[in-house]
Amino acid sequence: MDRLLGIRRAGAAANYPPLFYILMEPWVLLPFRPAAVAWFLTSQACLLATLGLCFRRFSSASPVRVGAVLFVVLNYQPLIENLVLGQTNLVLLLLSALAWYGLRQGYPWLAAGSIALILHVKVQYVLLLPLVWWMGHRNVATRALLLAILGVGVALLILGPAHHLGYLGYLWSPPDYLHAWTANLSPRASLIRLLGGSGYGHDLANALSLLLDAVLFVVFGRAIRQAVSSELSTVDWSWGLSLTAIPLLSPLTEEHHMVLLLLPLALLLLAEPCAPIGFADRTSWS
Repeated sequence: MDRLLGIRRAGAAANYPPLFYILMEPWVLLPFRPAAVAWFLTSQACLLATLGLCFRRFSSASPVRVGAVLFVVLNYQPLIENLVLGQTNLVLLLLSALAWYGLRQGYPWLAAGSIALILHVKVQYVLLLPLVWWMGHRNVATRALLLAILGVGVALLILGPAHHLGYLGYLWSPPDYLHAWTANLSPRASLIRLLGGSGYGHDLANALSLLLDAVLFVVFGRAIRQAVSSELSTVDWSWGLSLTAIPLLSPLTEEHHMVLLLLPLALLLLAEPCAPIGFADRTSWS
């Protein structure tokens, strides 16, 4: 694609899913400055649409809660960094909000389509599939998986297998600098930098990171299952927990990736205070 479009790269690998480059190709048809302005406006539209869905869900929220959400958004450092870098996280934020809206309103294809598109932008969000399954929305998880496979088939027809094999090789053996890079805030990279990037230190860091991932997955899975079985707004809390789990479980987490946490933060700030899970049961028992 670089050769066809005449783009000179700095030697970086194609580290996004192959279908992502097909979806983003229309942007390169514009001159750089109009494309940059259009992308900036698109990001703003995604942010406003996400807030609109949240405010629609909590239409009776007090002005104080609405003001708190707007205060967080206007002062959220990952959002500012994302706008400077021109990353895709605001598109992911809108897609995650549409998936949440589809789950809550009973639109399984909307939720499944949004999740499938998320997987073709950042592959680490494939963890949403088992988490959505664990939430009890197995039909949505199955449809999202089928749509994601369909997207892979479309990319194979257009790009061919070589691009996909190169991407799989990148995922299997990522560059060492990603772990040594201090902008990588993931627990795995932090352990590698702490214990050493080679020899026994690297092996120990890998073992500890796998153990930590397993513990985190069990903790989040239990919390999601507990939320599903409680009387709380199950989709709000379960989806918020799922989005919160991704940056901790991903091997590559940068500050601007935290933009997606604006959705669970907004749901948390807009929701009415409630008793902890099990509190009502203990009160009635006593």
